[in-house]
Amino acid sequence: MSGRSKRARRPVQKQAFAPSAQEQLLINQAIANSRIDQGRSDLDISAIVDGPVYYPTVEEFQHPLKYVNKIRAEASNYGICKIVPPQGWNMPCEVDMESKKEFETKRQIVNRLQEGVTFGDGEEYNPASYQKYASDSTKAWKDKHYKDRDMTPEALEKDYWNIVETNSEKFVAEYGNDIDCTEYWSGFPLSRRGRALNGTSEEKDKKEEPEFGTEEYYRESWWNLNNMPTMPGSVLRHVKVPINGVNVPWLYMGTLFSTFCWHNEDNYLYSINYHHKGAPKQWYGVPGTRKDADGLEKVFKNFLMLNLKDTPDLLHHITTMFSPILLRKANIPVCKIQQHPGEFIITFPRAFHGGFSMGPNIGEAVNFATPDWLAHGADASERYRTFSRQAVFSHDRLMFTMAQYLNEHSIRSCEMLGTELTRVIREEDTLRRRLYDTGIQNVSGKVPLPRNNLEKLDEASANYDDKRLCLVCKHICFFSAVACRCSSSKVACLRHANWLCSCPPRQKFLLTWESIPDMVGVQQAVSKHLKILRAQEHTNGEVALPEPPGSPHRKRSISYNDHVPMTGKLLENVQKNREARKGYTVPVCPALPLPAAYCQVIGESSTATVGGGQGILSGYDGSGNPPLSSGNPSVKLESAELKVERAEVPAAAHTTEALPSIFASANPTTTTTTTTTTTTTTATTTVGIGTTKTETTTTTTTTMEPKRDISVVPPASDSDDSGSGQNSPQGAISIDAANVVKSEEDNSGSVGV
Repeated sequence: MSGRSKRARRPVQKQAFAPSAQEQLLINQAIANSRIDQGRSDLDISAIVDGPVYYPTVEEFQHPLKYVNKIRAEASNYGICKIVPPQGWNMPCEVDMESKKEFETKRQIVNRLQEGVTFGDGEEYNPASYQKYASDSTKAWKDKHYKDRDMTPEALEKDYWNIVETNSEKFVAEYGNDIDCTEYWSGFPLSRRGRALNGTSEEKDKKEEPEFGTEEYYRESWWNLNNMPTMPGSVLRHVKVPINGVNVPWLYMGTLFSTFCWHNEDNYLYSINYHHKGAPKQWYGVPGTRKDADGLEKVFKNFLMLNLKDTPDLLHHITTMFSPILLRKANIPVCKIQQHPGEFIITFPRAFHGGFSMGPNIGEAVNFATPDWLAHGADASERYRTFSRQAVFSHDRLMFTMAQYLNEHSIRSCEMLGTELTRVIREEDTLRRRLYDTGIQNVSGKVPLPRNNLEKLDEASANYDDKRLCLVCKHICFFSAVACRCSSSKVACLRHANWLCSCPPRQKFLLTWESIPDMVGVQQAVSKHLKILRAQEHTNGEVALPEPPGSPHRKRSISYNDHVPMTGKLLENVQKNREARKGYTVPVCPALPLPAAYCQVIGESSTATVGGGQGILSGYDGSGNPPLSSGNPSVKLESAELKVERAEVPAAAHTTEALPSIFASANPTTTTTTTTTTTTTTATTTVGIGTTKTETTTTTTTTMEPKRDISVVPPASDSDDSGSGQNSPQGAISIDAANVVKSEEDNSGSVGV
């Protein structure tokens, strides 16, 4: 042994710093995500179960809402479903492919969709030039990856998720989404009976419906998406003001891997999407129960926590896509459906959905609502108030309008309507009494406020609603509002009266459009009608429809492993759908015919192999089934933004001069301008639809779930960014212990997303 002394081991140096709790949380999440990535090979995307498919008969197909009600209890368990029209359906596509009018596109970097990167602006196209771009893009992919094999939907689905999840190669898709059907084109012929808000009334609406399959049928059918929102039994038929993407359809021109990211609909409405022409779309859906919707948001938050640190409301931008495998691993039910031309997709209230195109295609989408939607709409209204997002329309207004048409209601819808009326009346009465006790005065008897129009929501009513948004939560103050002498424009809902300003209560006053006795009268009329319906049910021996499992008031008892097992007819339908598409290869040629010379250039005929038979894309597929059906459900609407420049308002007694000028007019169709205010209206455009916010940040305790008790907690500010990077509503709110501080646009807000 050497005589050299053994070197002593140096003591381990203690770290000079330890990671913060937030940093440690992010580290733990990164490790957890890595484990998910490593275990992802255990599950293939093909393991996601198929969603329900329905084949109505011609008789069942006569009335869309009746058919939706028939399948709702079963189909809503999946969040989405497909409806294949009866044989003989051949709706023509009315998009003018020769038009030189150009539309905007969004540039989607597909390999970064998991990061929630904001979509930039793509090129502008006319229909023919877009079809050429989409076909060239699809053909380039086929030449690169499918030279010696068929390009099947199953193969493209794996390609898509490989790009999204592994960033294996860069892929850019320019998506023609949210094309205004009133300014550009609808794929459906326009009604001449006045059934569509964007149609005409050249002919009187006859009682008898046109014969199935005729030219008049496609123009006047309630399955025509221009007509569906206004059909008998639709709640949205009371909304007479056109709202793009809600009660007026949007057109979608897609290309290979163009994506409609995870989202649910505005106000938790239903949506219906029709595939006019072209390559299929792949859909994914999650049930609209509170448990499952919250579960998806939790997966989103957990997996993308590193991104959410910088962008807390990332999910609301509708720019993020993540694999349904993540949902399945989290025990959240998720299904998938492939949609071909001529087929409809229905999404149910609050159901998250997303998907992508497998090549050039044209689709169309619009919202609708049956009376059973009411409870979901109330949940959406409460949720929006928690993070200061304005709803597309006033839920309170629509609820009281529905009460004017009781003959349209079933026992179940009357029960839900009565429950909601009781809730809002109790809250209004309690909060009004509480505010009076603090010294706030009611001046409505001294000021002739315009009466609410309960018959319909028209343009004048919508414009007036835009002027009475709560400063704090952006709720439309339909019944009453609190104002103060310190401002000629600010108002607050009764929940947030204390956050309106720092003035003492004696300087504030209450404006009421609906008295408590009048509100109670409406509720009593609903209760009376409900008794009549129950008596008729007992007399006729009829049984009321059960509450659907997807209802927010019914507890979900199934787990993922028994995801509403398909049996009987539904299982047969899904197997029939699989057989019909066996051997199908995705076409490269445009969704609509272009000159033959162009098809020769791209080296593809306009035929596709379907079920072993040759079929023309524009017609019957030759397989014994109806023609092959996606409109992107991500809807948006143009928003009208109101900006008010305010002058100093002198302290005065509670007189008409001290009221906000927007309430001093007895006529809601005109805007009255006093010496203290100047009102101008400008139009802005928002892209995408907002979804529910997953968390709030306030100085007080806030519960994210809608609470049906009286809550006066200020919501967190939220900039409802869309894929275009625009913000709506404008003006962030910051709340401290003393006051509410808001930017100069404190009274601006958008009628929409």
